[in-house]
Amino acid sequence: MKVWTKQRRRTGRGFRRQQNVDRAAARRAFWMLAGFMGILFLAWLLFAPGGGLVSYLKAKRELAGIRQQSTELEKSNALLRQEIGRLKTDEAYLEDVARRQHGLLKKNERVYEFRKKEGR
Repeated sequence: MKVWTKQRRRTGRGFRRQQNVDRAAARRAFWMLAGFMGILFLAWLLFAPGGGLVSYLKAKRELAGIRQQSTELEKSNALLRQEIGRLKTDEAYLEDVARRQHGLLKKNERVYEFRKKEGR
């Protein structure tokens, strides 16, 4: 014996409510997934090896240190160029440097060293 049942029409109020609930759940799932993907993307931007914000800030600090070192070396080079020019042109300065730094003497000069006594 067959029992005949009415088929439920898909245009009724109950179906529309269920459809709205399904759409809301789908929207909620979509925004949760989009938020999760956004958080992953931001984390990647911050911590990506070789390209993240942390790497950028580290490279920026290194660059500042290298620039400072470069300016110090440029100043040192300028002082050395001045000294080279003075050694080439000023004979008295050349003699002074030869005596102080290298211990050179003129002809017929002698060096006398006086030592202090240890008790005084």
